[in-house]
Amino acid sequence: MKIMDANFWLMLAYASSYWTNSQELGEKKRKEEEKKEKEEAEQKALEVEGATKSHEELMEMKQRLGKIEETIKEIVLETNKPSEKAPTKTQEDQSTKLSPKEESKPEKEHKGNVQKPADGFH
Repeated sequence: MKIMDANFWLMLAYASSYWTNSQELGEKKRKEEEKKEKEEAEQKALEVEGATKSHEELMEMKQRLGKIEETIKEIVLETNKPSEKAPTKTQEDQSTKLSPKEESKPEKEHKGNVQKPADGFH
């Protein structure tokens, strides 16, 4: 019986040691998992923060581009708007055209100076 008692105690010590080691391993594994989860949560928070910052920067850029677009539209309107002092295109066209009477009148000075084309050249 003494041998059985010794074997029993050895097995009990081994089981106790195994159980303690498994608890320590379980505890270690649990801590590693917690650490990993914490790192993942921090990484996710950084990604969300980065995305939020990026989104804010994009919105700011969009607003700035909108203001630039409005300024360009105003410049185009001002450029295309006829000034009061300068004649409009239609006024310029009318001033450069001759009246119908002037167009139909041949000039006397040029009547005698008109050369007839030579017969050989056409």
